[in-house]
Amino acid sequence: RDHARAIGHVCIVDTVNNTVCRGGYGENNQEQHYSYVTDSALVRYVDKDDTLYMHADTIYLYSDENNKLCAVHAYHKAKLYRDDVQGMSDSVYYSVVDSLIVLYYSPVAWYGEQQCTADTISIFLDSGAVKLAKLDGHCFTVEKVDSLKFNQVSGTRGVVHFDKGSPLYADVFENVKTVYHITEEPEKGIQMLIGVNVGTGMDMRIYLNDKSPDRAVTYGSPDM
Repeated sequence: RDHARAIGHVCIVDTVNNTVCRGGYGENNQEQHYSYVTDSALVRYVDKDDTLYMHADTIYLYSDENNKLCAVHAYHKAKLYRDDVQGMSDSVYYSVVDSLIVLYYSPVAWYGEQQCTADTISIFLDSGAVKLAKLDGHCFTVEKVDSLKFNQVSGTRGVVHFDKGSPLYADVFENVKTVYHITEEPEKGIQMLIGVNVGTGMDMRIYLNDKSPDRAVTYGSPDM
C-alpha cells in the first residue's frame, strides 16, 4: 500500500536512510514521499560517524522520487542532539541535501560551555561535522565561569567557524558588546578572578581555544 497509518507506540524504521521514527501516531505516504509521526515524536538519523536525535510534538520526513531522505521538519517544542552540538526551538528544519540545520522561533544552541541565542540559528555540516554556525538577529552568547559569573558577547549577528567540529573563531557584527572575566588557576581545580574586561565595538573577531575565548580583535570604534 502507498499509504499506511498506525496508532499507539508507532515505530517507523527506514533501513535505507538509517532513520527510526517513534510517536503516538504516524503515517507513511509513499506516493507523496513523506512520513510523519506526532504525539511525543522522536526521530533518530545516523549520519556517517554521528547520530542526530530530534524530538518535537510533530516531525515530518520528506524523501525524493528515489525514496532517499532529503529533509526533516520538527515543530513545536523541538529539540535536537548531536555529540558536537545541541539545540532547542519551536521549530527545526534539517535539509539533508544541503547539510543544513535551521532552528527558528526562540532558538537556543549549545556547544561545549557556550550557549547561543538569536532570532534564527543555522548550522552547516560538512562530512558529518559542524562547519559553520550563523546567528542572525539579536545574537547573544554566554559562557559560565562559575555559579555567579558569565562571559558574554552580544551583537546583531554572528558567524562561528569550525574545523572538524571544533570552533576556531567567531565573527560578531554590528554594535558588539563583551564582558569577559579574567581568571587564573593558582592551584589545580581552583580559579581566582583577577579582572573583568568590558568592551564595545562595531565588529569583533573572537579566537577560541578548546571551545573557550582566547583573544579578541575589535574593529570600528573599539572601547576596551
